[in-house]
Amino acid sequence: MEDVYTLCSAAWIYFTEGRENRDASPQGMAEKRKQFSRAVDFYVRALTINSSCAVAAQGLAIISAEDVLPLGSAIRPGTDSQRRIQAASEALDIFGKVRECLNDASVYVNMGRCHTVRGEIGRTIENVIYA
Repeated sequence: MEDVYTLCSAAWIYFTEGRENRDASPQGMAEKRKQFSRAVDFYVRALTINSSCAVAAQGLAIISAEDVLPLGSAIRPGTDSQRRIQAASEALDIFGKVRECLNDASVYVNMGRCHTVRGEIGRTIENVIYA
């Protein structure tokens, strides 16, 4: 049987590897997408085992907020700015639910980042101060 914490750890490693990949070649970009996709797969598996796993939900919200998968462009039409604002709004919904069961500074910092993308600087400050 798979362990939720191991799955979340593996997901975070794949996400971090994708985020830190600076190779702008087509092969590098393909590898980056592959790493992010693997992270999503691991978070989803963790949520399949424990649907109230706040760490996995927060990980998926971060990936959504970053709008790092090419799927985001297909689902979210519009300019890059519009897509990022929509992705941040979707992630805020998830972070709000995560906050109910995980009272951790990281949740507030991530919410603050989403508010910044949406241009809500006052809300950003509130979240960062609360963190």
